[in-house]
Amino acid sequence: MSFSKPVLVSNATAQKNLIEKTISGLVHLEKDAQDFSEKILQLYKSKKLRDVMGNNGKRFVDEEFCWEKTSEKLIQLYANLST
Repeated sequence: MSFSKPVLVSNATAQKNLIEKTISGLVHLEKDAQDFSEKILQLYKSKKLRDVMGNNGKRFVDEEFCWEKTSEKLIQLYANLST
């Protein structure tokens, strides 16, 4: 996601919720080669879809995992430990 590329994950992983929420990729059915192939072809055939999903993923990573946000979370964690 941080490289502006869409991702393809299995519905058997926790990552599926993040991908669906951020609209940054596609989710395929676990152990279903046909569905997996269809999702790859869907991405292959649509540059617009790849670009939109890739940009959504990049924006999410930049916003949620930037140094400012990460340091704020760490400071809050330490503050909660001391109380």
